[in-house]
Amino acid sequence: LGAHHGLISTYALETLVLYVFNKYHSSIDSPLGVLYNFLVEFSSFDWDHYCLSLLGPVPLKDLPSGALTADAALTPHNTLLEVDGRLADSLSRCSAEMASSKGEGAPRAFVIRCLNIMDPLLPTNNLGRSVVRSSFARIRRAFGHAAMLLRCTALKDGDAAAEDLDRLFRNTRAALKQHNAAGKQQQQQQQ
Repeated sequence: LGAHHGLISTYALETLVLYVFNKYHSSIDSPLGVLYNFLVEFSSFDWDHYCLSLLGPVPLKDLPSGALTADAALTPHNTLLEVDGRLADSLSRCSAEMASSKGEGAPRAFVIRCLNIMDPLLPTNNLGRSVVRSSFARIRRAFGHAAMLLRCTALKDGDAAAEDLDRLFRNTRAALKQHNAAGKQQQQQQQ
């Protein structure tokens, strides 16, 4: 992950995960269920024609050239959780404050890229703007491949499923171990 590497920023990833919770709220029963729905949803999402907002896909052709408001962004586009009035008010207020703090008189246009994710707090901000086309293709393939592996793992029993999960997350665990060791080493050097 990392916008500075042409990949998905952590804020964009958080927004995608929130969308998954919003869409699949009634069927999620485990963290692996969240991961599986995430992988399936975004490996097949039509990024060429839609932008993803917290409340669902927004057709790219419907994105106005700068007049998108938080109210428009909070209009559910599918059968998602209803937006509580307090949430809508808070997001509208935050959006207005963010726009004014940036000194924006006229609203900016939403810049369309290969991965279009609408910022819940500033709807004209594309959280996917850092992703380059080559990284986008790799990300999509990785999502699809991981979804297939999880689907196959779910069909297995006991030890076979545990071994598959171990293989699936082996690189992640190794990277976390390396990251934690580097962090401890850095702390010791600072003391």
